[in-house]
Amino acid sequence: MRSLSHGLSVLAALSRVGTPASLAELAEQVGLHRSTVHRILTTLLEHGLVRKDDGGRYVVGLAALELARSAGYTAVDDPISQEVTALHLVTRARAVYAVPRFGQVACVVASERGEVSFPIVPQYALLPLHSTAAGKAYLAFRPEREVEQFLQTAPFPATTSHTRTSAKELRQALAAVRQSGYATEIREYSPQGRALAVPVRDPRGLSVASVALGLPDGIVSQAQARAIAAQAAQAADRISGRLVFSVEQGNEPLTQE
Repeated sequence: MRSLSHGLSVLAALSRVGTPASLAELAEQVGLHRSTVHRILTTLLEHGLVRKDDGGRYVVGLAALELARSAGYTAVDDPISQEVTALHLVTRARAVYAVPRFGQVACVVASERGEVSFPIVPQYALLPLHSTAAGKAYLAFRPEREVEQFLQTAPFPATTSHTRTSAKELRQALAAVRQSGYATEIREYSPQGRALAVPVRDPRGLSVASVALGLPDGIVSQAQARAIAAQAAQAADRISGRLVFSVEQGNEPLTQE
């Protein structure tokens, strides 16, 4: 029972810190020797209650969120963030809610490797329309005249050898998005990038935002992609239902319910 108590103390300390914490910081928080805390963290890692970030520091893991969810708690109060977090938990993929901004799309809510949804500073999260799944899912379901105006800005900048830079290539890609209902990005924006996105639409069917998922390496078939796209589309539909639109002023969402 003492080991269980110590383990819960470490998990509680990690939750209180609220940011990635080092072994030394956690040992100081709970008043235990570093070797003891290390053994506890190893066990918590095995059960998914804790994970390590890219810097080797510890953060609360996905299993802890699933426990909270099963108890009826949500990580955040914002309905869109709740949907993004829920989609992450279901698909085990990084989920993003992106909105148009300055001719690009801005990631305003995202989940990150099992953490709760959080806002991203817009100036650090602007993504191009032509080379990202989030951007193409949004652009494909905009009015035709607006799409053509965007295509006239070609050639588009390339960030990898797979980036579509011509208006003809992008027009074909957008037609495929309209047919399938979702957009994909395979190494177009970043060398290792693999993503899928669906539009969030207003009552007229025009896109106002998009929901994107980073595809795990294990997703290799179109059937797998379609299954994940269907889950993302359900989340996008629920998000759309939370938005209040002004038809008189256009189709941009004004508020949430």
